Amino acid sequence: MKALRFLTLVIFVWVLPFKQSLIAQNEDRAAFQTYESQKTRKPFQFSFFPPIGTNGMASSQTINQFSFNLICGVSGGVDGFELGGVLNLTNGNTDGFQLAGMGNMVKGITKGVQVAGFYNLSRQSRNAVQLAGFTNINGSSKNGIQIAGFANINSLKNKKGEMEDFLSFFAEQTTGNQLAGFANISAGDTRGLQIAGFSNINSGKMRGVQLSGFVNVNSGDLDGLQIAGFFNHAQTVNGLQLGFINVADRIESGLAIGFLNFIKEGYRRLEVEHNEYFTANVSFKTGTKNFYNILSLGARAEKKETFWGFGYGIGTLFPVSNKVDLSIDAIAYNINEEKWWKTQEINMLNKLKVSFSYQITEGIEIYGGPSINVIVSNRENEEGSLVKGDFILLGSHSWRGVNTLTTLYPGFQAGLRLFGRS
Repeated sequence: MKALRFLTLVIFVWVLPFKQSLIAQNEDRAAFQTYESQKTRKPFQFSFFPPIGTNGMASSQTINQFSFNLICGVSGGVDGFELGGVLNLTNGNTDGFQLAGMGNMVKGITKGVQVAGFYNLSRQSRNAVQLAGFTNINGSSKNGIQIAGFANINSLKNKKGEMEDFLSFFAEQTTGNQLAGFANISAGDTRGLQIAGFSNINSGKMRGVQLSGFVNVNSGDLDGLQIAGFFNHAQTVNGLQLGFINVADRIESGLAIGFLNFIKEGYRRLEVEHNEYFTANVSFKTGTKNFYNILSLGARAEKKETFWGFGYGIGTLFPVSNKVDLSIDAIAYNINEEKWWKTQEINMLNKLKVSFSYQITEGIEIYGGPSINVIVSNRENEEGSLVKGDFILLGSHSWRGVNTLTTLYPGFQAGLRLFGRS
């Protein structure tokens, strides 16, 4: 608690009076350079706590080549090396190496390397490497590398690479690489590479690669690649989305590949069909014409019993003419026979369907075509022998595995397609 109170006091006394110098981009450069030239230069400084040190009351007006601060030190600038037990406070530029147990604070331009156990704060960073256990903060543009245990904060654009164990944040534009153990957050356009263990969030356009263990969210356009363990989002996609769920407004060029793809201006169809197995089958297709997902539910009645199955699949569509399309779908069904729900038996119906469709009116297509079907089952009769199932298969061929019976047979489908929005 004492350390936290001390840090709060230092930030209040040191940062607030120079708030404009930390974030302003139109300051008087000539006046600042004149101010720097008026400072005294010394090869060495030693201090306990300001003003107790070799430079005394003139510490803030002295540029040191070597500075050793037992607790906290104040200097007019660093042109070499500075070591602080707790804090280094620089009332000017730093060009060299700063090392502090808690933090480095620079009112001017930082060049070289800053290492701190908790934070680094600089008005402007150029060609610098900043390493902090918690956070690095820059009030202006930089050209270097930031490594922080929690966050990197920048008010202007990043030129090169970022690496964080937890979180990185940029206020306007990022150009380079962001690597974080937890999350990367960019409030503007991003160019380069974002890698995070949990999430990447970008409010502008993304030109590059987003890779995360859970979610990528891009509120602008994507020109590149999104890969997430669960969820991807972007507006216009020119590239590839790869995740369990992908969401986009539109895909101009490229693909969205996942278990479920929801494209606002994409491909959606509701199909009602009859085939050789199901009396009635309803399917919903979502995604793009190049790659769509299929959710399907079918049922048939036989011998006073209702057999039903639910399935999932993928497909692709090839336009043949203005009104004719060719689609290829692959769907796997879990079939329930004799009982409403069976969990201990394998009874899978796998269908490869080739269909031609014709648009008969606005919003309605008719379609039909052949299919190849494979049933894999371990169902047994009362004698303990594997059986095909309670249906008639014309032209079928079966072969036995170790514990399953596989049956191959030809089939067909015909039905209606109701339009979504293409």
